Amino acid sequence: MKARTNDLGRLITVHGMSPAYKQQAVFIIVLSFLFFLSTMLAFYMLGSFLYFLLASGFLVVYLVSLISFLTQRRYAVRTYENGMEYRAFFSRWEDIGTVKWKADRRSRNLVIETDDGPSVSIPSSIDNIEHLAKIIAKSTNKKVLP
Repeated sequence: MKARTNDLGRLITVHGMSPAYKQQAVFIIVLSFLFFLSTMLAFYMLGSFLYFLLASGFLVVYLVSLISFLTQRRYAVRTYENGMEYRAFFSRWEDIGTVKWKADRRSRNLVIETDDGPSVSIPSSIDNIEHLAKIIAKSTNKKVLP
C-alpha cells in the first residue's frame, strides 16, 4: 500500500547522490566542454571540417552529461519514522517484504520489494547506501539478503 509522505512521520535521513559520482560527472562535463572549445578553435584556425565534426561530438557528450547530472542530482532516498520514499516510491516499514542486494558487472543496487507488489531499485550512486540498508533492515526487523 502506498503511503503519502505526510503519513510517514518525521523526516529522519536524506541520502542524495554520492560525492564520488558528482565529482566524476563534473570532471567529464568540464573536460568535454574544454575539448569542445579547443576543437572549435582548431576548426576556426585550420578550417578543416573534421574538427567541426569532432567539436560536435564533444558538444553532444557535454550536453548529455550535463542533463543527466542535473536530473540525477535531485534524486534522493528519504527515510521517515514510519517509512521511506525514493522518487515516486513511497512505502511504510511494515509494507516492505524483502530487501536484497542485486549486483551486476558495474554496480550493486539495493532492491526493495513490498508485500503488495511494487518494488524499487536504489542505485549504488546514492550516498552511503550501506548505511541506508542498515536503517531499512533495522526499521523493518528484516535482514538484507545478499
